[in-house]
Amino acid sequence: MCKIEFNIEKPTYVIVKVVDITGNLVSMLLKDHRAPGNYQVDFHDENLTPGNYYYKIYVSEKYPENGDLTSDNLVKSGNVKIGLSYSR
Repeated sequence: MCKIEFNIEKPTYVIVKVVDITGNLVSMLLKDHRAPGNYQVDFHDENLTPGNYYYKIYVSEKYPENGDLTSDNLVKSGNVKIGLSYSR
């Protein structure tokens, strides 16, 4: 399991999703209106093939339909490594 943390500064719709390396949706973790504050969502990765995945956090002033998310709405992104270990 991976924990994804973020902060919201004003009331807004928040979308947190995980995509694979080609940009295909793996999991929609959150799509809801949130008040200002600090948040954390859990990403349960037990059924995924080992590899690199990416989380993306978007905000929108109106309820986000599928086409409403653009890079202008992206506020945070990061890497999630599933089942990978590196040795030196």
